[in-house]
Amino acid sequence: MITKQSRRRSRFLTRCKRKCKRALYHFFLWLYQKEFRFSFLSVCFLLFTSLFLASLFSPKKKVAELTSSATVFGSELTKAMREFGIANSEPSLCADVTVFWLPDISEKTDFSFLSEELYGFYLTGKELSFLPEYYASLKTTFPSLLPYIGGLSFTYNPRRFLCNRATDISLLRADGSAEALNQKKLYYVVGTETHFSMFTYLSDRTFDMMNIKPKDATGHIIKESRAKLLRDASSAYTLLQVYAPYLEKADALRASSSESKPSEMTAFSRKEALSESSVFSAKEALNDQDAARIFICDSLNAFALFSSPNCVGRFFLRMAGLFLLLVFLLRPALYHLYLRYRVYRYSKSRYGSATFQLYAAGFRKNLLFFQKNC
Repeated sequence: MITKQSRRRSRFLTRCKRKCKRALYHFFLWLYQKEFRFSFLSVCFLLFTSLFLASLFSPKKKVAELTSSATVFGSELTKAMREFGIANSEPSLCADVTVFWLPDISEKTDFSFLSEELYGFYLTGKELSFLPEYYASLKTTFPSLLPYIGGLSFTYNPRRFLCNRATDISLLRADGSAEALNQKKLYYVVGTETHFSMFTYLSDRTFDMMNIKPKDATGHIIKESRAKLLRDASSAYTLLQVYAPYLEKADALRASSSESKPSEMTAFSRKEALSESSVFSAKEALNDQDAARIFICDSLNAFALFSSPNCVGRFFLRMAGLFLLLVFLLRPALYHLYLRYRVYRYSKSRYGSATFQLYAAGFRKNLLFFQKNC
């Protein structure tokens, strides 16, 4: 008797569960197809729209980035190179833009990089706009070196796409005034031999979208880099050769202002001549402006994320738009495939381990059923 009652109760509970599941299934099916038509794409679209509208009200602040010893040292090298070119009547050293890869001199004691030779070449304004991406996107790739671009002012946002983080790029003159870049104009650039390989690295990283080709004064691409080596009457110019007079001048000004005997720093007789405190004191003695202005805008604002895209940013935005367009156009076909999959599952649950003949026999009937109810 007890077993019969327990069986009846279990059967009753099973029927109730089955009815509840069926009712919930039809309810959600009604929500999905008839009224609201919720789908994965619509949920993603609503989520993206809500996040986009919320990001419009997020703050958009642009502040000057804190200077480090490497950036100050790069500014010193740029000023020293320009002064050396003017003093020795060498127009090849009076560059519009300088590009250096500098170590952190507060920690590194080996200054063998100062023996690197200098090269002069020309880049268009469009190619100059790619240079800040070394600092904004690739500086974490080389932790031991920091890219320094002297003569440019730019803003970067670390929240943007990779290789699309630098905006508001302009040319910074020696007097501190900013000038908009002309995309087709040639600008004179001075750097070391390392940058020829770095230009190739950036081109390969962006699939030749950011292709930088050093040129001569006539606009022809340089095939042999040694041909653009900057030389004097006897040898090639190095970073040490152009920086030594600048440091001596800074030491003399600092010594005269403090009315003390100047220390012997000529030709880098001491390792401390290039320590962090020495570089900062030289900057204070000459009262120079920074040769580069770097601003950071760490914001999730929609205008800060998607405004002023370069060629890489436009490529990503076009691919995203093309993907959404294809999904919109192929949605009916995708929905038909989804119906076929539902019919297959339903036929398999009805006929058991369904063979192809059973599936083909009941396919058309079940498809009509799902089209009416789904």
